[in-house]
Amino acid sequence: MDSRIRQFYTLAFVLVLTFLAASLWGVSITLAWVRDLPNRIVIDEDALSVAIGSIVTESYRAVFRDGDTATQAQVLTEQFLPMVTDDVAGRDWVRDEYRDDLLRLSDSSDAAVASAASAVLAVLERGSDLAAPIPVK
Repeated sequence: MDSRIRQFYTLAFVLVLTFLAASLWGVSITLAWVRDLPNRIVIDEDALSVAIGSIVTESYRAVFRDGDTATQAQVLTEQFLPMVTDDVAGRDWVRDEYRDDLLRLSDSSDAAVASAASAVLAVLERGSDLAAPIPVK
């Protein structure tokens, strides 16, 4: 009986060592793969910016077409008006993307929305004057 128990212990020890070796090998392969992961991830910044840009554009369009008047007025006064006033690229973007929406909103039955849209359109109309640099003496 003792010889069978010794054989069993020997076999169990060999199996445990084999399992341990296979586990350590798997862990080392996994760690090597994880360490190399940042070298294999490629982020396409251009595609990402195009995707985010289209999301932003469409979210503003959704607000202007389907949003409530309070949200429309807030977007126009707090986001679009400072953008077209302070940033030439922002002014060009708003003119290219939202001019039709702004014209429609300027005829809105809500006075706050119509006023805000008209203010943004007024800045867009005189935008070429704002783009000229002021000479410094």
